[in-house]
Amino acid sequence: MKRILLLVLVLALLIGGYLFYRNQDEPQINRQVDQLIENIEYEAISLRKPSDIKTALEEILADEIEFYGAFPVPSGTHTTEEVLEKINLLHGFISLCKIKESSRQIEVNGNEARVTVETEIHIAAMKNNQRRENWTMMFELKKFEVWRITGIKGIPPK
Repeated sequence: MKRILLLVLVLALLIGGYLFYRNQDEPQINRQVDQLIENIEYEAISLRKPSDIKTALEEILADEIEFYGAFPVPSGTHTTEEVLEKINLLHGFISLCKIKESSRQIEVNGNEARVTVETEIHIAAMKNNQRRENWTMMFELKKFEVWRITGIKGIPPK
């Protein structure tokens, strides 16, 4: 009986610790950025539907997102719907987009945060038309009821 009680107590502590950690700012911010990157990535053979991407973007993006950076990153302020259109357009032209992270840095300042991600982006339009580039992506987030991405900056290779 004591073993079962001890096992239940240990399990409760583990679950409580996990939930406590999961609700901290940095893990929440990381999940938002990870989800955006996952929805930008693309493979021609995929079970993911545009409606799945739309649902995900609505959960992670603010109503308006400010874009900065060099082509092909859009510039200016865009709504979630416009971002979805741009991602669908990108996915329509390519057969592959993989984003591999080499480092990530998070800065939290009250209700605002900035995430800097060093990446290698592999993109292909067909079998013989492929390119790999190292980009620095910066994501600005603001905490509303949850953390939402409010800005994206793409810095191309030098």
